[in-house]
Amino acid sequence: MRRSDICLYLVSLSVPIEMQMRHGTPPTQKVLDMGMVASLSTDVECTMTADMFTQMRSLITQQHMFCNEKALLGEEYPQLLDHMIAS
Repeated sequence: MRRSDICLYLVSLSVPIEMQMRHGTPPTQKVLDMGMVASLSTDVECTMTADMFTQMRSLITQQHMFCNEKALLGEEYPQLLDHMIAS
């Protein structure tokens, strides 16, 4: 595969801040489903804490909420964050 054949899409998520500032539900599952690479951001530090552990906890909590809702509705249970774990 040539370098020019590789197309990489990067998405930056600031999960707790996006929810706090009424930007809507962060598109975590859409990013995972589309095979995009996600990173965490603190965005603006004046509205929420900027520490990365809060960002990580919020992302995982939001993703569990999304997956649990799908499971309760009898829909296919999406993969959590398996692709982020090195094998």
